[in-house]
Amino acid sequence: MLKFENASYETKNEVVRYFEKIRSREVIRLYTSGSTGTPRPVDLQPAFLERAARDTNACFGLGRGVKALLCLPVNKVGGLMMVARALYGGYALTVTDPRARPLEQVAGDFDFVSMVPYQALESGVSLERVKTLLLGGASIPPGWQPPPGPRIYQSYGMTETLSHVALRPFNNREEQAYQALPGVELSQDADNCLIIDAPKRGVNNLRTRDVVALLEGGKRFFYKGRHDNAINSGGLKFFPETLEARLVEMPVPFFITGMPHERLGEALTLVVEGEELEEATIKQAAAALAGKEKIRMAYRLPRFDYTESGKLHRRRTRERLLEGEGLNLNW
Repeated sequence: MLKFENASYETKNEVVRYFEKIRSREVIRLYTSGSTGTPRPVDLQPAFLERAARDTNACFGLGRGVKALLCLPVNKVGGLMMVARALYGGYALTVTDPRARPLEQVAGDFDFVSMVPYQALESGVSLERVKTLLLGGASIPPGWQPPPGPRIYQSYGMTETLSHVALRPFNNREEQAYQALPGVELSQDADNCLIIDAPKRGVNNLRTRDVVALLEGGKRFFYKGRHDNAINSGGLKFFPETLEARLVEMPVPFFITGMPHERLGEALTLVVEGEELEEATIKQAAAALAGKEKIRMAYRLPRFDYTESGKLHRRRTRERLLEGEGLNLNW
């Protein structure tokens, strides 16, 4: 059952169109996010789409009558899979426009909602109306303290895997490892990048560029960062995603990259979005990294580059710094 609340004509039309495509078992073409390069087309086969949807429903115990909210673009894998899960699970699915605070646009409580982290942060205490919250599509900002109530899971997956193939319980701060879903096999290449096999989803020997620490048994892993984002500073390799997770006091969007340095080759560099944060606050937050991990340069940019789905475009934003944009704080 589909119910629309504060949804535009474009959203209604698109959701109904994709709902009919899934129900008629059509091949659906989506595009990757483009956060690490040019967006690529991915054709999602009906049988694999169904398998992925049923995997999620089984994992979370979701079935007929579940009250769920769709607040993601349906032309991206996160939104599309919510429609598929609703269709194969018999949800009562409420649809609203993809906005920063989607729960403000709808009434009632929900058993299951999928959001990107930005939506969750903006939603604040309204998340108490959600029993189970699935977060994906981007990293969760360090230091985020969600309201009590919802069970929160951080997902690992991509368009090619038809959304998540592994989950991490976010409420349990002691558990940082992702657990593979049933039917998903994990391995690594020579660069310690993750390889995914999920034959029932049509995923065979999918080689990612995500560096992980694979735990014994091959069903759990710690995510370290993108191989392409690695910073070589003074002969040491650093993964910015790992460092960023420790800057829990930074209250605005930021990321870490490497900028040219005559002695180190690349210097660990903090880039902060916006003008409102005082430099003293930036320095205090950055002080969480010391020794070989010390931040040596810092920049401000009014606005980062983002993909259509809201992911930070690291490469493009860094290129702007190299071209002379941004304010060098001259640390």
